[in-house]
Amino acid sequence: MLVYDFVAVGLPYEDATTRLPFGASAVFAAAVAIAFQSPDAAVGLEAATVRRLRDTVVLHLRWVENPFRNWFDYFEGELQLAPLLSARSHLSVSASYELVGSSELTSAERLRAHREIEIRMRDVLGAVALQLERGTQAPGGGAGVGGSLAGRQSG
Repeated sequence: MLVYDFVAVGLPYEDATTRLPFGASAVFAAAVAIAFQSPDAAVGLEAATVRRLRDTVVLHLRWVENPFRNWFDYFEGELQLAPLLSARSHLSVSASYELVGSSELTSAERLRAHREIEIRMRDVLGAVALQLERGTQAPGGGAGVGGSLAGRQSG
């Protein structure tokens, strides 16, 4: 399945891009831990690459270990930051995932689970946007955007 969502960040793109690569994976993991009630969300998170595509910064994220046993069998996606015409930025996530036990779920159950995931991913994006704007610690007190993760990121 696929989930996509976006939020506006109240920070100019140039400022946001200086913060995103150096803490977004920790902020994303902390926000996911809260939204999906999975305290081990940082376990196995691999921020494999940060790349620039024209005016967009893309952070590829995947979990090589699965701390979401109640939600996903698989989760991999990208966090993207792009400029907006105003003094704001566009933060989006697009990810593919497989629900736990999806083959045993009815189509109505899969749809309900997908809607729940969409709502929780909106919460995740809101938390990441807020931390980008603040340039502070991740939700729950982890290393945040603007902090140093150089020794903790893989890739």
